[in-house]
Amino acid sequence: MMANIVLVTKGTGGDLFPFLRIGKTLKARGHRVVLVTHWYSEREVLRAGLDFAALDNAEEVPLYEEQTTLDAPRGLNAAADEAVLVGNHGGGVAADGNEQATAPGLSIFGMPLGRGVLEYESIGEQCRPNDTILVVNYIAFFSARHVADQLGVPLVAVFTAPSMFPQWVLDLPFFDELYAHVGGDLNAIRAQVGLAPVRDWRAWLMSADAMVGLWPEWFVAKQFGHGVEIVPVGFPCEVGAAGELSSELSGILDHGAPPLLITHGTSIPAKSDFFTSAVEACRLLELPALLVCKHEKLIPQPLPEGVRWFKYLSFDALMPHMRAIIHHGGIGTCGQALAASLPQVVLALGYDRADNAARLQRLGVAEALTPLQWRPDGIAGALLRLLDAPGIKPLCADYARRLQPSDFAASASEVIETLAASATHRKHAVELTADAPEGVPLPLLEQKRASEDLHTLLGNLSPAKRALLKQRLKRRLGTPAQSK
Repeated sequence: MMANIVLVTKGTGGDLFPFLRIGKTLKARGHRVVLVTHWYSEREVLRAGLDFAALDNAEEVPLYEEQTTLDAPRGLNAAADEAVLVGNHGGGVAADGNEQATAPGLSIFGMPLGRGVLEYESIGEQCRPNDTILVVNYIAFFSARHVADQLGVPLVAVFTAPSMFPQWVLDLPFFDELYAHVGGDLNAIRAQVGLAPVRDWRAWLMSADAMVGLWPEWFVAKQFGHGVEIVPVGFPCEVGAAGELSSELSGILDHGAPPLLITHGTSIPAKSDFFTSAVEACRLLELPALLVCKHEKLIPQPLPEGVRWFKYLSFDALMPHMRAIIHHGGIGTCGQALAASLPQVVLALGYDRADNAARLQRLGVAEALTPLQWRPDGIAGALLRLLDAPGIKPLCADYARRLQPSDFAASASEVIETLAASATHRKHAVELTADAPEGVPLPLLEQKRASEDLHTLLGNLSPAKRALLKQRLKRRLGTPAQSK
């Protein structure tokens, strides 16, 4: 069944990439796909062959964006200096009656409250009531959920990392008091677009028709609370993808020991010592390194001998040739490094990164350093412990094997397509429970009833449970999880 798939995401390139991959896979399967995201990502979306719709515009600079302006006088911490963690509900009023210019107000999930209706309209314009499925990065859940409530369309929530599931928010002892405050803003948006107010915020926050997690099943040791069913589909990276090295890189790698890789993904570090300390640690150990970052202002000057800077490199081609990696803890980078069998030093700050780093450390393939430990000697010590550990290579190789083969976009697409077909499955299950025709032999009738019971059971499963059952059956039968 061909569907109108509306993908919604916001954030950095690490939030955009998985949706580009999922969108391309769904389009190849015959669906119409539009990606609603930040205005400045239009070129990347169109290059991927997908339809594009802007979630915002150039006048409304998103708070989660990789193009955060580097304020020269204050340097790298300009964005961090103005971070607001819990909602500010608008600025004050000046003496002339005009609203004062203040820092943007944020909800508990970091969405500017004043943009709720605009985002609702941007998403809603792409939806059709009868054949649309909304697939939304959970950090953009609020506006997409309003649209799903208004039009009655199915919604798939995508969690880009385990910690993006808001367990800590739902478990807060003062949750009801918090959402009496935050919920007032959301209900004001709902009232403006003609929706009834939400009364049970815990249920509403978990009200997706299916939930997808961008990690493998073994990366999360225990299940989530509140009866939540999240289908793990694998890390959002190109596992096993072939890539070609440039002649310049090949020349570097052909001479001397394999270098380290230093990267902060597509985002800007909140602390200016991320790159300076990582580079100095390599100098102290006299280890060669490749530093990959597109922002020239962030590069320590001068770089020591043996450390080379590149604005962009294909990690699919590069990582298998590296000795180890120093990175920020983004889930895609974590997955790529695991797939490349690399020991990891993770300098994590903010968002999902510290939780990702802690999980890698528990696996035994990484050392996670807190911001207070971002000193050159601390990073150098972590590198030495990892590189000298006798069991690190076979352990990393074991996790790399566990990721082969893997196609997160195909697995996520199967969950989405399950929603598209769910109405047909349920109708089929009802038809199968009809009375048997006269003259059917008893053994065949018993077999039919057993089949009816099975079809009814499968038809009544949630889309998430059906997708998870499909994954596990394929593993039991020894077939790749992404096959159809």
